[in-house]
Amino acid sequence: DRNYFGAWLSGFSDGEGSFVLRQDDRVYKGGCRCTVSSATFEITLRQDDLDILLLIRSFLGCGTILLSVKAPKKFPNAKPRAVFKVSKVHNLADFVIPHFDAFPLFAKKKNDYAIWKEAILLAYEVVRRPIVAVGGGYGGITGTMPRWKEDEIRKFAALSADLKRVREYRTKEISVT
Repeated sequence: DRNYFGAWLSGFSDGEGSFVLRQDDRVYKGGCRCTVSSATFEITLRQDDLDILLLIRSFLGCGTILLSVKAPKKFPNAKPRAVFKVSKVHNLADFVIPHFDAFPLFAKKKNDYAIWKEAILLAYEVVRRPIVAVGGGYGGITGTMPRWKEDEIRKFAALSADLKRVREYRTKEISVT
């Protein structure tokens, strides 16, 4: 039953999923500046839970599964991991967002999702934009105009910072009756 599994997946993602935004400004040889913006939806589990990640990938119809050969050394009791990851912007926009819109999150992660979704929709708009060739000939600069405009780079960076901020732990008064 797709509705049952869809609801389960959203609840599971509330606890185990991650909505990730990354931005890295780089300067290459010759002064070429490039902003690398990436976004992913990820679920990391122990490798002995690989079957559920395969089922999730089949349900969503996209994504890859990465297997770690060794457990991280800094965690002595850690076991090898499997990561389900969707990183192509069109898959995030066409499959992951419609899923979480149809089966909403209920815990704190719904705040992560709202910010992440805005960044994905921005990136989706950008990557659908055609690349424009510039220059040419002797003495001219050849290449392509970047798809990302300066204001879009700033907006993505602000959303990335907002996502980090919303994840900060906040102590609350707890009363148990």
